[in-house]
Amino acid sequence: YAGTAPEGIIYRIPPDGDAEVLARTGTHYVWDLELDDSGALLAATGEPGLVLSIAADGAADTLLTVPNRHVMAILRTGERLFAATAGSGFVAAEGASPSGARVYEIESGQGRLVYEADYGEISRMVSDGEGGIFVVALRQEEEDAKSVILHIDALGTAVPVWDVEAVIFDLVREGEDALLVAV
Repeated sequence: YAGTAPEGIIYRIPPDGDAEVLARTGTHYVWDLELDDSGALLAATGEPGLVLSIAADGAADTLLTVPNRHVMAILRTGERLFAATAGSGFVAAEGASPSGARVYEIESGQGRLVYEADYGEISRMVSDGEGGIFVVALRQEEEDAKSVILHIDALGTAVPVWDVEAVIFDLVREGEDALLVAV
């Protein structure tokens, strides 16, 4: 599968490479894709920020709508489904800062806010194997960027694990004791 921007189209790509349109999401961006246990394709989209479940025939159901403009990443770990967003980018009131990036857990068609970061974007998530998750939060202004890896436990408590004055592009859990980080 492949998602596109700015058209928000999802293509099914079989082994022979002859791609076909699976779904037109009605959004501008498809940021992340993941298959769920039933074989449906989950899509994280932007403008608007949605999590969609797309059946094999291309029919799309909205699992979550967020106030943020973009859902950047989705993660299924066991029975739990998480969605990570980019901040809203607008100032709610004079002197207020833009709302931060968020992590939601999607349960029974509802999004429960798990964590709100003082960063503009949460771009990656991986399971810790024990009910919690590791996330990459990014703050980027002009030429400067700062990323942090946070561990969010099953209760929603976030603890910084590592930060760097650069963009973290990817995060992968390797075995029980290691995270692989692409900077």
